[in-house]
Amino acid sequence: LKKWGYKAVIGAHRKEAAVRAGLGSIGKNNLVINSRYGSWVAYQTIITNAEMEPDKAAEEDICGDCSICLKACPSHALYEPRRLDPRRCVSYMLTSHEIPEERFPALNNYILGCDRCQEVCPKNAHLEPKASVENLLPDDVGLFPPLTRLLDMTEDEFQESIMAPISEKMAGGKGFTILSKNKVLRKLVQWLMTTFLKGREILPETFVHASGNLQVYKRNALIAAGNMGDKSMLKDVQNFKTDSYLGKYAVWAERKIIND
Repeated sequence: LKKWGYKAVIGAHRKEAAVRAGLGSIGKNNLVINSRYGSWVAYQTIITNAEMEPDKAAEEDICGDCSICLKACPSHALYEPRRLDPRRCVSYMLTSHEIPEERFPALNNYILGCDRCQEVCPKNAHLEPKASVENLLPDDVGLFPPLTRLLDMTEDEFQESIMAPISEKMAGGKGFTILSKNKVLRKLVQWLMTTFLKGREILPETFVHASGNLQVYKRNALIAAGNMGDKSMLKDVQNFKTDSYLGKYAVWAERKIIND
């Protein structure tokens, strides 16, 4: 668009823009549901002064009488159709600085993110998984990292074994692995991720908020350990009881493990 002399900037509310463009309707899970691809779609918007014929806005009630997502929400963040309380949303809580203790059980063993409202949606049931799933996490970490590994990690290990490989995958090269060994450059990479990659479909929004913050991952691992009640993790949990930030989460997890 710019090459042709038009203005073009990223902006506008993506869900609202998608609905007005006829790409889908807002479902009861508060997400845009496309008739072909369900809710597993990442939208991006561009505002431009180029003249173009507008599409007809979507007006269909795509959910009908179905309310499976509301019942499946582990924290009851979907308190009514198309209404979400972000303070109760598991994805939001897992990247917040503080989490109310009464919400801990709803987090189950999640470390980052929650897609229950999408996983149970009938509109997504027909979708075929991609042959090659794009996973930003390092191959030796996987989608289900051992909690003990997260709890034992030092800041340098976290940056080199998780953050650097993620940056490398995103950049498509090994340059970031070298950069990650420099603490100053590492901070710059984190700033670039949170500033310029926020909202991009290549990087989940929840990951952006927690990127580079090992304490967030450790906190979530402690809550998960408590919810799992795994007595083999008791010593790992107790190691954090005196930590100024993680201490209260460790005390809660210890109590849960001992009492379960």
